[in-house]
Amino acid sequence: GGFGGVLKRGEALYARAPLTDASALLAFAGVHDVLVVPWKTATNQIGVLATYDSTAGFAEQDEWIMRLAARSSALVWQGYRAEQRANELQGEEISRLQEHAERVEDLDRQKSAFLNLASHELRGPIAILRGYLEMLQDGSFAELPDSVHQVLTTMQGRIDQMQQLVDQTINVARADESRHLSAAEDIDLAAVTQTAVENLDDRVRMKRSVVIRPEGQPYAYADLAQVTTIIGNLLSNALKYSPRESEVVATVRIEKDAVAIDVEDHGIGIADDDLTRLFRPFARLERSEERRVGKECRSR
Repeated sequence: GGFGGVLKRGEALYARAPLTDASALLAFAGVHDVLVVPWKTATNQIGVLATYDSTAGFAEQDEWIMRLAARSSALVWQGYRAEQRANELQGEEISRLQEHAERVEDLDRQKSAFLNLASHELRGPIAILRGYLEMLQDGSFAELPDSVHQVLTTMQGRIDQMQQLVDQTINVARADESRHLSAAEDIDLAAVTQTAVENLDDRVRMKRSVVIRPEGQPYAYADLAQVTTIIGNLLSNALKYSPRESEVVATVRIEKDAVAIDVEDHGIGIADDDLTRLFRPFARLERSEERRVGKECRSR
């Protein structure tokens, strides 16, 4: 036996002077008796736990106490090792997530740079096409038949859609950039709403009116350019899909610890199935002629 029996078979070792050869090291240390029990968890062997130099010799009760102490301390050791391993894994996971976040941020910057470049490069050709179309429409080259004017009107609408898509792309790129370079400041949302109304294209308004109803003093700490774009988009959509000579109402109000902007119109509305697509970049909702004009739509 000796310590080998304790480690391999889980046996307790009792030894008294004169100690055997297996315990010669203890004899050299001047130990006159010793009790050794295995120190292990349910699955792993850690070592041995020993006590020595009893006053009246070791009994079975001493072995039971030693085994209990060995098992309790082994559980403490196992918990410590588990916590240590958990901390190591947590550190590795944090490092992995940080690396992933940095990679995503870098890709996001590259995407924004590409959108900016592509959009600005497209603006030039669109402006040239628009200029030539206007010259054709006003007869700068020659008088055109009505059938050609109808085609030119269709082409003009398509160019307007292309311009809108380019503008949306630039806005998305700017929004992505603003997440890294914040330009937040104290702004008066009622004044911002008024500015957004003044910036609306006359072709969008088309005999439709916008009424601003400020409630209280609606100030907010936000990015002025982004908020102006958001409100402008809400108002533009409300006007585009409302009947002529109708009224769009923009209410700017304080709501608990926030500021809310309600844009109400009498347009065709938004189907319930399309609500989840509202905040997707470049998403366009299909218009349905079956939707009744006059349905109230509220955007917040």
